[in-house]
Amino acid sequence: MTPRTHARQRGFTLIELLVVVAIIGILAAIGFALYVNVQARGRYGRATADVRTLAGAVGAYSAHMGNIPTTAEGLAVLAQVATNAQGASAGPFLNAVPTPPGGGSPAWPAGYVYQADTAPGGAASPGNFVVCASGDGFVVHSTSGTATCP
Repeated sequence: MTPRTHARQRGFTLIELLVVVAIIGILAAIGFALYVNVQARGRYGRATADVRTLAGAVGAYSAHMGNIPTTAEGLAVLAQVATNAQGASAGPFLNAVPTPPGGGSPAWPAGYVYQADTAPGGAASPGNFVVCASGDGFVVHSTSGTATCP
């Protein structure tokens, strides 16, 4: 009978496997954090573009009608044809009123806030208006530099 000789077995040790799994976990955590941050910046960018569009539409409505929409009329009046005091029709100034982006932490509201005859910060100011929303820890406002949304 000949003695069996065992060839040296090749493979990875448990420690090597644990190190590889730990490295993959760290890389996955970094990638996830970057992905979440990109999504939040995307929602902020969309909300900023929407507020600028809404502010421009309010300006166009005001130029045609001679006054800004009332708070009661809200932003919905921008998506309708408007007839001014001289009988001239114009509009709609928007195809549809945009909604804030979904998701976020804290979540964005269901609609943009519009207040007529209001200055940034909430003080009464005839002829001025505020369009804003907040979410993801950001405040998007029709007036730059304003940190609150009434």
